[in-house]
Order: sequence, then C-alpha cells, then structure tokens
Amino acid sequence: MVEAGVTSILNFAPTVLSVPDGVDVRKVDLSIELQILAYHVQRKAAASPAADVTEDSA
Repeated sequence: MVEAGVTSILNFAPTVLSVPDGVDVRKVDLSIELQILAYHVQRKAAASPAADVTEDSA
C-alpha cells in the first residue's frame, strides 16, 4: 500500500504495523468502540421518559 502512495492507514487488526517514516498509522480497537456505544445507549435509555413510567395504584 505504501508503495502505491498511501500515507495514512487505519488499522483494525490486533497487530502492530511496521511502516516507514512519513506514514501515519491509527489503531482502532473495535471492542472498545462497541463498549463506548453500549454505554451511551444504556445512559440514553435510563434517561428517557419511558424508563420512568410507574403503575398507578388505584
């Protein structure tokens, strides 16, 4: 890829890439990103009005 002119790489693999100087590598850990998304979904659900509905006792 570098020989083809790529100067930035987004790495999703659980491995360290060895690249020449001038090439930027950004490692993305999908498991961490999914945990962050799940956390935000859980907070949003807890804060929604539907979560606060209680039954009236008559």
